[in-house]
Amino acid sequence: MRKAYFIAIFAMALLLLPTTSQAAGTMTTKKTTVQNKERTYLVYQPETCVNKSCPALLMFHGLGGTAQQAADNYNWKSTADTNGFIAVFPESLTIPKKDVKIWGWNAYPNYDPAGKHWDIALITLPISKRYTTQDVEFVSKMISELKTGYNIDTTRVYATGHSYGAFFSYYVSQCLPDKITAFAESSGGYVSYYGYAFPIPARNAKINSAYSMPGMLMHSKTDATVNYQWSVNLSKELTTKGHPYKFVTLADSFGHNWDVSQNQAQWDFFKQYK
Repeated sequence: MRKAYFIAIFAMALLLLPTTSQAAGTMTTKKTTVQNKERTYLVYQPETCVNKSCPALLMFHGLGGTAQQAADNYNWKSTADTNGFIAVFPESLTIPKKDVKIWGWNAYPNYDPAGKHWDIALITLPISKRYTTQDVEFVSKMISELKTGYNIDTTRVYATGHSYGAFFSYYVSQCLPDKITAFAESSGGYVSYYGYAFPIPARNAKINSAYSMPGMLMHSKTDATVNYQWSVNLSKELTTKGHPYKFVTLADSFGHNWDVSQNQAQWDFFKQYK
């Protein structure tokens, strides 16, 4: 048991795709402060969203990634130009590792290692305390600033992410169901082991419809970094708790890589929900 079941999910490769197209809109670097720390996010505004309220998509990079890499290498700027939405690329922080101690025994040492990635609450906290971290606050504040600065349509704010960003996309959507409309994840999922769940159990939408969080799950069976079964697990968790979802099994050739061809499919899924 000392060999933590969770450790493997954090050996995630940094995806670097070739830049695919020349965007026509404007990219702006934005700064804000959360818990006395300066935070950064990039905002891509297509020409069609100038002086017009548009939906917004938040793209969360993977372990060790950056906002700039996400903006350059996932082709969302081109998809935003085509579909008329604002694409936002937040930057994570370097955070300390998390250990799981049970009665003083380090049961899952370093299950969430130190490094540059999104802050997801410690898995052994009571569930009522797991809905907020510095990055949940960051996303909430960012959405408010986007409303003020870009007049985004706050009924249509969507989240997506790759690898660790995929885990976080699901996590932050469950934490902020009043601010995020739907989510997608690629090469992420849900892990449950000996009563602990990572990133977090889904809220029960069968009891409260306000918790409903539609999700699009994408994963290749040949992913050697994050187990395909973990996205299957997430689909089961969403089913159990009453959340609509779409599951896409990516071609074996993708492995742990991002499938750019699914960008439009993600947007088509998102725009059903507002």
